[in-house]
Amino acid sequence: MKSDLDSMLMNIFFTYAWRLRKLKCECGCGKFLPREINKACMDHTLEKSPYPECKYSVQNIKYYTLDCHTNKGNGFPNEEQQKHIDWAMENKEMLTRESSTFVDRIMSKLKLEDNVIYNKE
Repeated sequence: MKSDLDSMLMNIFFTYAWRLRKLKCECGCGKFLPREINKACMDHTLEKSPYPECKYSVQNIKYYTLDCHTNKGNGFPNEEQQKHIDWAMENKEMLTRESSTFVDRIMSKLKLEDNVIYNKE
């Protein structure tokens, strides 16, 4: 049950965050991004696995072309990407709060409570 909820929340989050996207890649290359939602162009600066507490933070998301996202994901961030990584590490607590607030807002709208969902696993 919890993984279904996480998947649903991530889909809601990506849809919400895509609406806030810039028109161009944020790595500095200046290439345009697709008009339609493309999760592969959305990068969690602080990756979801090591930093799950930040995964629903819009400020932890950057928008990159597929090539720029792949380069960063393979451990080769450019200067702009590295600046945002450094910023995110310094502001992890704020990103955690923003992520938690997003989840609370969505859960409230869905009228779900943690204890009801997580006890059904």
